[in-house]
Amino acid sequence: MASEQQPAGGAQHTAGTEQAPNAFPPFDPHTYPSTILWLIVSFGLIYLMMSRYALPRVNSILKTRSRTIHDDIAAANRLRDEARAASAAYDKTLKEARDRGQQLAAETRDKVKVEQDNKRKALELDLSEKLTASERSIAETRSAAMSNVGQIATETASAIVQHFTGQPADQQVLARALVEAQGRSA
Repeated sequence: MASEQQPAGGAQHTAGTEQAPNAFPPFDPHTYPSTILWLIVSFGLIYLMMSRYALPRVNSILKTRSRTIHDDIAAANRLRDEARAASAAYDKTLKEARDRGQQLAAETRDKVKVEQDNKRKALELDLSEKLTASERSIAETRSAAMSNVGQIATETASAIVQHFTGQPADQQVLARALVEAQGRSA
């Protein structure tokens, strides 16, 4: 046994070992029990560490995040309700202001109308008084003129008759003629 050949792949065979040539250790059935044991130990340790340290932190982060989201949603709802209330109050105030403006405009319009009616009535009364005074003055002037017209007509007629006839006119005949002339003109 001086020289043994080396198999291809570089694996050596030694006497007394029963190792399959070129076998991958995790697939070697002889290593299954130890591999399963270490798998269970590793999984148990990882599970223990995760359940004691990592999962509580993740859980607290999720709870904090959930609580923050819930608080933010509640605050947003509250602010939305406040905005709606403020909008409703603004709309109500705006409506009241419009109504008050319309009421003031109507009151002012009515007040101006009453003032204008009073001024118009006062002006009509003043004009009526002036018209009555003017008519009275015209009537007085007419009656004065008419009384003078009779006298002037009598004097003129008397002067014309005297000028054409050379004799003074009969005053009774002239008065009758004047009365007849006034009766025809009236």
